[in-house]
Amino acid sequence: MQRLGYEHILFVHAFTGCDTISSAFRKSKLIFCRLYLKSPDLKEAAAVFSDPSASQEDVHKAGITCFLKWYGAPTKETSLNAYRYQTFVKSVTNVKPDISSLPPTEGAARQHLYRPYHQVQQWLGNNLPPQDWGWTMKGDVLVPNQTEDPPAPQVLLQTIFCRFMKDCSSRFMKESVVVGRQCCHVTQRALIVREVA
Repeated sequence: MQRLGYEHILFVHAFTGCDTISSAFRKSKLIFCRLYLKSPDLKEAAAVFSDPSASQEDVHKAGITCFLKWYGAPTKETSLNAYRYQTFVKSVTNVKPDISSLPPTEGAARQHLYRPYHQVQQWLGNNLPPQDWGWTMKGDVLVPNQTEDPPAPQVLLQTIFCRFMKDCSSRFMKESVVVGRQCCHVTQRALIVREVA
């Protein structure tokens, strides 16, 4: 870490996870540091996180470059969603697919990227409103925004329906996806699709 230098260590520490910001699942801080030291693209992207006048779009674009590099995307790849899809297709051909290792969606990445920017600015003495940078105030506590994306595409949500012929409140069913569709077997609007446990 000493070779990173003072101008880079704040970004690397915040981006890869620190006390106030979660890390990417199964992604090593050390591996990112090694990539960072070898990549001029990552150093250029990191400079955005130290710029107090950077826009949200600047932060998003620079951060996507960092995520793509960290997840091993080809240099020509510029879309996190496209790379996520390619990684998904490749993983489902494995005997034991591991979708937990997929890159985040663009919407989740955007919210995640705002938080390291906000943290770096805090460390540099620039107090920015946290609600503009990936946080929501719940009571007296700041809570991270998870994503801008819906839980699934609207077309998919509209095709999900209750498969039960009787009462949907059976103790043998568990709650799963919030969809907001009308269940034909209950009188109130069903907000939760239930699946057999």
